[in-house]
Amino acid sequence: MPSSNDFPAEVSGRGAGITAFAGFAMGALLLAGAPVLSQDGEKLTEKDQKMVDAAIERGVDFLRKVQLPTGSFGNALPTKGNLGDKGSAGRYWPTAFAAFPALALLECGVPPGDQAVQNAARFVRQAGPALHRTYEISLAILLLDKLGKAEDRPVIRSLALRLAAGQRHVGGWSYLCPVLTKVQEEKVLKALSRQKPEVNPKPFPLPKDPNSIAVMRGSDHSNTQFAILGLWAARKHGLPLDYTLAQVERRFRSCQVQTGWDYNFTALPRSGYGSMTCAGLLGLAVGRGSVPKSEEPLPQGSKGSDEGIDWALKALALHMKDASDWRGSADESLGPKGRVNLYFLWSVERVGVFCNLKTIGGRDWYRWGADLLLRTQNPNGSWTGRGNGDAPVIDTSMALLFLKRSDLLPDLRETLQKRLKITDPGLEKAISPGEKSKSKSGTKSPGEKDNGTEKKSDLNRGIPKKEPEDKTRPHSWRPGGRQVVFLPQVLISLRNS
Repeated sequence: MPSSNDFPAEVSGRGAGITAFAGFAMGALLLAGAPVLSQDGEKLTEKDQKMVDAAIERGVDFLRKVQLPTGSFGNALPTKGNLGDKGSAGRYWPTAFAAFPALALLECGVPPGDQAVQNAARFVRQAGPALHRTYEISLAILLLDKLGKAEDRPVIRSLALRLAAGQRHVGGWSYLCPVLTKVQEEKVLKALSRQKPEVNPKPFPLPKDPNSIAVMRGSDHSNTQFAILGLWAARKHGLPLDYTLAQVERRFRSCQVQTGWDYNFTALPRSGYGSMTCAGLLGLAVGRGSVPKSEEPLPQGSKGSDEGIDWALKALALHMKDASDWRGSADESLGPKGRVNLYFLWSVERVGVFCNLKTIGGRDWYRWGADLLLRTQNPNGSWTGRGNGDAPVIDTSMALLFLKRSDLLPDLRETLQKRLKITDPGLEKAISPGEKSKSKSGTKSPGEKDNGTEKKSDLNRGIPKKEPEDKTRPHSWRPGGRQVVFLPQVLISLRNS
């Protein structure tokens, strides 16, 4: 889950006047009320689909209205706190506010040649040479890769090398990455080509004090999640990123607990967030997806399972009982208690898509989230929830990506389908879209009503108290795995340049 600094409080400029009041007016209604969508059937009814399509159309219209002449969809007001770059440069996220909404528009069917998309792309291309913040670098890669222009390939490669160089020693990212010279880019590229994952992995050592300043200011799972998205998209542009992604997998294997993952690199019991559990699932998925075919331990055509992914899906199913992903008063900076957490919903959508699951914990994840989104859309077409502070542009982009079942990493989904049998923890067999199944005893069927407000204490049920198999055993945390030799991060290779 992002911290209060992750995205700005609200947008300014044209259209800013419609953001705050409308969002707070809806806040009390976010998790209340009867379901809007029908609760029976494998697919949405024609009436349901029309409501979803209308909500998407209103959301797209909102984004069009708030786009600035620069191409960004709003400059952020200054946020409280320090993002790590010791100055006002950390107070604005203009490139994130250009790339993310434009990506959402493209996923909603707006053509690449549309003026709104072109203006946003121009803004991102102009900002590219100076981008140094993980979120913005990653979103820029996703947008430019989606546009598919050959002239953007060098920019994508350069941005991805910044991400690779910015990876911390425990396999994650913080807010900032280095801007590299051409000579430094070549050094990073050579270092990545030399560093190869091996067999028999060992976890990263966990911090002795999980509340230390070093942990709090170190890498986090939210920045890491965005970096993963950007790097996976950049793989197709001829970059050797297997080592980098193996470090990511190693990170998440090292700090997984019964309730998933926390925001920081810690492994405190029952400290997981829903959104960060989705980040962890993405980390495990790209680790499995990046293994070369020649290193797969199973015979060709066979599918294995992954204990870490299975455990994480169990945790996620329980987190979905609270759509606000609330963790107490410390979370108030992310938005008031009771609002839908749009960051969490978007994260669930990505997990559902790349794992190719119709249900998670016996719950139709799309119907669950779409119903919440239909009930909470503001009259102006925007959404204002939790997870990003008060940032209607970002919230709306995430809501639209959910409603469109956006598949940002289709090659990851296809690879996982070939290599792994990923099952819904609440059902007797894996569920793919359109399949019918029977729920296990004690789990909800996809059609059962739920307003997303069950108490978070339910996280104490459904997962055995016993932790997964001893993580120090070579093959317990990475079935058929490979060792990631602990080498200094790639950035060290630049120190003498």
